[in-house]
Amino acid sequence: MSTPALATPRANHNGVLTCPRPQPGPAVRLVCFAHSGGNPRMYQNWVDKLAPEIELWWVTLPGRGQRWREHHADRWEPLIDDITAALVAHVPWPMALFGHSLGGLIAFDVARRLTEEQAPPNYLFVSARAHPRREFALDLPEDDIDLLRLVDTVYAGVPAQILESPELAKHFAPTLRADLALGADYRYRPGRLTTPITALGGVDDPTTPAEELDAWRDCTTAATQWRQFPGGHFYLEQSEAGVLRTIRRNLLRSTGKE
Repeated sequence: MSTPALATPRANHNGVLTCPRPQPGPAVRLVCFAHSGGNPRMYQNWVDKLAPEIELWWVTLPGRGQRWREHHADRWEPLIDDITAALVAHVPWPMALFGHSLGGLIAFDVARRLTEEQAPPNYLFVSARAHPRREFALDLPEDDIDLLRLVDTVYAGVPAQILESPELAKHFAPTLRADLALGADYRYRPGRLTTPITALGGVDDPTTPAEELDAWRDCTTAATQWRQFPGGHFYLEQSEAGVLRTIRRNLLRSTGKE
């Protein structure tokens, strides 16, 4: 299937999408989204491990990476519009989406927008994210160190060197704060995709118990499955091999290349 012929995108897409290593004739492109405060280069190790059948792309949000001069996104719907338009303009189909934590929620809403435009993705992976109807809005403290300590208490993923350094905290906290506020701007709209979904999580992550991963079945008319791996909210590094096997198996099966 070729890239859908949708309306001309309205946004300037410089820096939004990165394909670190194009593959010759891949079976599918996998577009990845990072967690709150995260850098999409977290997926760099996946590039060669999924190649050549799966070509990896990632999305960079405003205020980081190549887009560091831009203001952080503060409204949900315009961000989803711009990402969707960039995907349509630049990523050939078939295409799948993978998002971790906040990235899972973004990937889900982008999948909905693509479906509304009659261009659903082939597959959706949501990682470390409960059903989208469940809110995770935190009461954010004004002090940067207090913010980082709160997030570390809930998600256990802030490096100790950042917590112990006011200079590093000052650098890292604004992006994290902006992403958490962005997530609070999200409003769940009932409705179903036509795309298969696999929900992934860590067995020690209290934000994604098995029942929340299983609840993603309400979000699509297609097949769903869920799986937990060793680790907490940031289980991806610890359980990378198992996660990549799951991704490869499902993507190649969905495109008939297994």
